Amino acid sequence: MKRHFFSFLLTVCVIFLALLSCNGSGSSYSGERVISTDELPEAAKAFLNTHFADVRVKEVVLQHRASLTEYEVDLKGGTDLHFDRKGACTEVFCTKGSVPESVIPEVILQQIKQKRPNPVIIKYEHENRLYEIRLIDGTEFTFNQAMRLINIDYDD
Repeated sequence: MKRHFFSFLLTVCVIFLALLSCNGSGSSYSGERVISTDELPEAAKAFLNTHFADVRVKEVVLQHRASLTEYEVDLKGGTDLHFDRKGACTEVFCTKGSVPESVIPEVILQQIKQKRPNPVIIKYEHENRLYEIRLIDGTEFTFNQAMRLINIDYDD
């Protein structure tokens, strides 16, 4: 009896792992590969041309994980961008310099400027219906989907 139970349990585990390794297309591919800028979705190319026209692209990486597809773009000068599968920008992170103000929705930017007159924004993130903005001093602002300020986290 125990032998049949363990065989059954092993079979269920193998089937579960096989299903877990497949993404939505039925493919088990998971990983990343370097692609050209031309292979980015049109929305991502337009975003780069609008906000980073004068900055050279170092590398573009297409990542596949389970059912998630994401593009990572590294720019010269220490700026990293993330785009979802449709080309919408989900993150801009600057290790040198600051995120261009044109990237930040105007409503959010004005609220930040009311709290900090000359903000140096080093990170912009828009995921899961939230906007998160990090300043160079470590202060993080969180906004909801309606772009209302819901939290300020001060780095002590």
